[in-house]
Amino acid sequence: MSVPKSSKEKNLSPNNKEELNESWLKRIDYWKVIQRAGNLFWDNKKRLITIAILLVLTGGQVVTFNSSFSGNMGGGDGSNSAQDQSIVGNEDWRNTLDKIESGENLKIQARNLLEDKEKLYSGIAIASFAVIFIMLILVILFFLNCHFHLLFINTVKNLDLAVKKNKSSIKREIRGRWKKLALMRVIFGLIYLGCLTLFMLPAAFFAWQKSWVLAITMGGFSLLAIFIVFMMISYVFRYSLFYLALGKLSIKKSVDCGYDVFSKFWKESIMTSLVNFALGIIAAIGFISIFFVSLLALAIIAALVGLVIYLVAGMAHAEGIAIGVGITLVLIPLIIIGIILAAVWHGFVVIFWYLVFSEIAGCKLPEPAKEVVLVKTKKKPAPVIQKIK
Repeated sequence: MSVPKSSKEKNLSPNNKEELNESWLKRIDYWKVIQRAGNLFWDNKKRLITIAILLVLTGGQVVTFNSSFSGNMGGGDGSNSAQDQSIVGNEDWRNTLDKIESGENLKIQARNLLEDKEKLYSGIAIASFAVIFIMLILVILFFLNCHFHLLFINTVKNLDLAVKKNKSSIKREIRGRWKKLALMRVIFGLIYLGCLTLFMLPAAFFAWQKSWVLAITMGGFSLLAIFIVFMMISYVFRYSLFYLALGKLSIKKSVDCGYDVFSKFWKESIMTSLVNFALGIIAAIGFISIFFVSLLALAIIAALVGLVIYLVAGMAHAEGIAIGVGITLVLIPLIIIGIILAAVWHGFVVIFWYLVFSEIAGCKLPEPAKEVVLVKTKKKPAPVIQKIK
């Protein structure tokens, strides 16, 4: 399947095409693309930020900070070493006894639960209901995220092309197409899972044979191969997403077009990812600064309000006042600020990749295959021949 040509490539002669292939680094002016993306988002911030917030709330970019700190510090002169060792030995013995006691209590509780059939069945029913309810919410959020992706991309397209369409008309255009996007995302998810399983099988096999040196070696090669393959699949999915969102194409045709674009412009794709990574670092520094400035301002306001309430209510409710004021004036506004910042970054990234896609793939999308309608040809009536008597 041929890839739609960009406007620059259409005007090139064969000799000029060779020059373009040699200077692929200059094919995309990233500074202009960044300016266009920023101006497009800023000029239409009221319309785009709402959809971007819905994208984040239904499964957008999520950042998790998970850190654990543990340490064991000890010291002293030689006279106190025996005493320190005895204290450590006693603490280890107490910890061992506590673990044994907690394990026995857990066994007793499990035995009592298994013997009490009514509690066991009620617990299984409650756990099943909770799992089904959570899975149902996740599936609904996944479908909504597909719909908001289509809505955001098509809104950006209309704004970029200066096409005046209201929200209702755009929603009519994308009505029902979230099913195709959901199915395509599931297909690519299965491809990710299949590649992960395939590349990790050698390392798992050697680990099962207890050949740890070979297992570690194969695991290192597998991780490197998984990173490269996952990166390639992510580019194909991103371009296929734009084809599916912008044109009324089937899933197969969208994936074919996305693969063709990546195979032809893989250098530009990697360069775009590097630019995106650099922008992410700059955005993270700016967002963290905004977050801490907001935290400081909200903490000062909360302290002043809490002090006023404390002087009015007295010392009897000091802890309750601190908790209530902290949640109302610090925690909730910080959550809202965090969601808005994440939505701004997520929306900017989608616009940035949309403009890059328009540069390398061209704005012209392949038309969907039209069904051939066979028209029945009417037979001409046979001429009437009059017999001469």
